[in-house]
Amino acid sequence: METSWILGVLLLVGIGWVVLHRGGTRPNGAPAGTLEGPGTFEIEVVGESHNQSALEGICGGRSEDDN
Repeated sequence: METSWILGVLLLVGIGWVVLHRGGTRPNGAPAGTLEGPGTFEIEVVGESHNQSALEGICGGRSEDDN
């Protein structure tokens, strides 16, 4: 009985740690997933054709101005 109680507590602590540490912000306060810099970067983007539906969902879909 005591072992199952300890395992339950460890499970809750683990779940809490994951929830608190995914996403969020960086130590400098910048949101996770952002790049610091001038706003233009010389990075080749690859694989985006395989993720079009996800990209459209994030960016709000396509418009007539899309190339």
